[in-house]
Amino acid sequence: MTPGAGVISKILEMVSKKTTATPLPSPRVVPVVKRTPSVVAAKPMAFGLPASGRGGSVFENLYDAALMTDLAGRIMDANPRALDFLKYTREEALNLTALQVISGADEGLLRTIQENLAEHRFTVVEAFCVRKDGSMFPAEVVANRLAEGGAPRLCFFIRDIRERKEMELQMKEQINFIETILHTVPSPIFYKNLEGIYLGCNQAYEKCVGLSSDQIVGKSGHDLYPQPLAETFLAMDHVLIQSGREQLYEARVPVARGELRDMLIRKAIYRNALGQTVGIVGVLLDITERKRAEAAEREQFERDFEMARDIQRVLLPSEFPNVPNADIGAMSVPARKVGGDYYDVVIVDGDHRGFAIADVSGKGVGAALLMTMCRTALRQTAVGNLSPRQVISRVNTILRPDLKEDLFISMTYGVFDTRTRTLRFCRAGHEPLLVWRSGAAQPERRLPKGMAIGFAEGKDFEEALAEEEVRLEKGDLTLFYTDGITEAMNAAGEEFGLARLEGIIRETDRLPARQRVHEIDKHVATFIGAIPQGDDRTLLLLRATH
Repeated sequence: MTPGAGVISKILEMVSKKTTATPLPSPRVVPVVKRTPSVVAAKPMAFGLPASGRGGSVFENLYDAALMTDLAGRIMDANPRALDFLKYTREEALNLTALQVISGADEGLLRTIQENLAEHRFTVVEAFCVRKDGSMFPAEVVANRLAEGGAPRLCFFIRDIRERKEMELQMKEQINFIETILHTVPSPIFYKNLEGIYLGCNQAYEKCVGLSSDQIVGKSGHDLYPQPLAETFLAMDHVLIQSGREQLYEARVPVARGELRDMLIRKAIYRNALGQTVGIVGVLLDITERKRAEAAEREQFERDFEMARDIQRVLLPSEFPNVPNADIGAMSVPARKVGGDYYDVVIVDGDHRGFAIADVSGKGVGAALLMTMCRTALRQTAVGNLSPRQVISRVNTILRPDLKEDLFISMTYGVFDTRTRTLRFCRAGHEPLLVWRSGAAQPERRLPKGMAIGFAEGKDFEEALAEEEVRLEKGDLTLFYTDGITEAMNAAGEEFGLARLEGIIRETDRLPARQRVHEIDKHVATFIGAIPQGDDRTLLLLRATH
C-alpha cells in the first residue's frame, strides 16, 4: 500500500533537517575530535585581564565554564563554573594543562589553535572533557586569545552539550528509522525543494529511474525526464505550491528500461519547524497493469454492449405482422448503445392486433434487460386476451416482484380490431395517446387514468387503470410515443415539446407510416444537435387505410 502523502510529508520534513551526528562513545574510549576546528574571523575577546594574570569579574561570572592558560596550555585560572564542571579545586586545576582536561586534544591541535589565534581568530571544536573522577562529558570548546593588560593568554570556554548530543542521537535514531521505512516502501518516493531540485529519494525511486541517489540528488526534472514531461511536472509543482493542497494525477513516465509506464502521482508540500513551505514530496504508484486491465474490461464491456444491442434489434420488430386496414411505422433510438424503450405489434387472434409502447425507468443495460422481461411478459399475456386492462394488470403481476423501489415501467397498450378499425387501449402512467382525425387541425390527446407498472399490485393496480375506445376512419391515425421525443433538449435548454411534434405530423401527412416516423425523428435529431441524447426516443404510428 502506498503511504499517504501526509505521512510521507512528516517523514521527509524530519529527513530534510538531517544533520551529521556521532553517537556518544563509551567514557573509557578517547574520542577523536568531532570536526576540524572551524575558524571564524573575530577580534580577540577582552576581559580586562589584571596584571596578576587572573581573570576579572567578567571571567568569574561567565555562565560557561572557562579556563585561562598560557600559550603552552598550562592552566593559569579557572572560573567557578569550570571548577564545578570538572570537580577540581582551584589549586588542583592550576596544576593541570588544557590537554589534560580536553580529551582528544594534542600538541598539534594546540599549535593549530595558537596559529589561528595569532591571526586574531577564535576556534570552535567539539570534544570530550575529563572530570577529576575520570568521567567525561561532551562539550563545545571555544578557544580565544587574550592579549590585553599583560602576557598573552589563551582562554577556553567550555559548554556542556550532553543534552544536545542526546537529542542528536535520538534524531539520528529517528532518521535511521525513517530511512528504513522509506527504503522499505515498494513505491518510488522522492522529495525536492521549491525550485524543483531533488534532495533525496528511496531505493524504489532509484530503481524506477535507473539512477543512483548520488546521480539524482541535485538534479531537476529536466535532467531525468523528457522535456515535455519535465515541463508538465514543473507546472504541476507550481500549482501545488500555490494551492498547498495534496495533488493527485496520472502521467506516462519512462522508467529504467526505457519502457513507458502509467503512474499515479501523489504530491504534497512539506514544511519546516516554523511552518514554512520548503519542498515537495512525491509518491509514484505504477498503475500500468491496472490500466491494461481496465482497457481490457472496457473492450469486453463494449463487446457485451454490441451483443446486447444486436439482441435488442431482434427484440424490437423491424417487420410487423399483417394488420388489415392499417399502415404501421415504428422506430427507436436508444440514448446509449442499448435502451429501455420498447414497442411491439402482436397477434392477439385472427381479427385483433395488439399495439404496445413502453418506457423503462433508467437507461443502459439494466433498462434493456428489464425491457426484455416486459416484452416476454406482454407476449405471453396478450395472446387471446381482448382486454388491454387485463393484459397490463397481468404484466404488472409478473414483473413487480423483480422491480426495485426505484424501477418502474410506463406503458400504453391497445387492441386494434381490424374489421371495425376500433382501438381499445389502456394507459399505465404513459404519455397521452395522440389521435389525429383526417383533415383535423389538431390532434385529440387521450389520457385515461392509470399508474405505472411496479407502483402497486393486485386489485389496487387494476382498479387504477381505465380503458378507452376510439374508432378510426380512413386516414385517421394514432401516435404512441415516449417522453424522449417531447422532452428532447437542445443546447439552449429548450424542449422539443408536443407543439413541434404535432407540427411535423401535419407537414408529413402524405408520407407512408414508416417514412413518417423517421421524418419525425430526423427533425428531433436536428433540434438536439450535438448535445448528447438524454433519453431513448421511440415512436409507433397506426393509420387506418380502408
